[in-house]
Amino acid sequence: MDKFVADFIRNNIKLIDNCQFEDFSREVDQQRFTISQQSSIYQMLYKAGIDILPYVTRVPKYYMLNANIKDIVIPSNIRVIDQEAFEGSFLESVTISEGVTMIKDFAFNNCKQLKSLVYPNSIKAYGEQQCLSSLTEFNLPKTITAKFPILSDCENLKVLRFVGDDENSDAIVENCEHLETIEFLEGTKRALKQWWRCNLSNMINIYLPHSCTYVDWSLTDKPEKYKFYVYKDSSADLYLQDYPECKVDYRN
Repeated sequence: MDKFVADFIRNNIKLIDNCQFEDFSREVDQQRFTISQQSSIYQMLYKAGIDILPYVTRVPKYYMLNANIKDIVIPSNIRVIDQEAFEGSFLESVTISEGVTMIKDFAFNNCKQLKSLVYPNSIKAYGEQQCLSSLTEFNLPKTITAKFPILSDCENLKVLRFVGDDENSDAIVENCEHLETIEFLEGTKRALKQWWRCNLSNMINIYLPHSCTYVDWSLTDKPEKYKFYVYKDSSADLYLQDYPECKVDYRN
């Protein structure tokens, strides 16, 4: 064990014994640790069976950086997942509980085994996540004004589900060229193409909810590129009837 790290743990053993991990994390942040030293502290505690997450409101920076862990549950007391908290880890599954309001930049970068990512309804702010090469599904169940992509360079992303209802939003995903299904969730009023910035190689299935009253004209100028799934006699159904060249099927 690194002597600097060992001395730090020894000097703060009372905080650990008393589960005062908010104070413990502040002490970690105040030290001049390297990134690897900072991460090793939390990983040593975790390997010793000490889970700090039920006792804090923030998943610390570099918490499980490059860690060999398969799954994690972010409990409802957590409000913030800090930057690079899980970067490069071997996570296959992550459950983010309601209560988390912010996921910072690169919190899950390069988690190459992670297959699905679902953000909670409580989310209010987010950072960009890159290079999740095994990710096939991403769910964003709440409207967010996206000023930059949430996901980029996720080469196997196939399914995107989200509420798109903000004309000022930029792309939610970028450079995810193998998207096959985009599902606008209930609450979406305007289905706008600006929400994904990808040169799509596949025909895209687009699912529209009852609440959708407008479909971006650019989704109808290349009808061979999209197939729409709508509820019969819904506003989206009536809208698309003006574009007979579009492929439309009815949802149950």
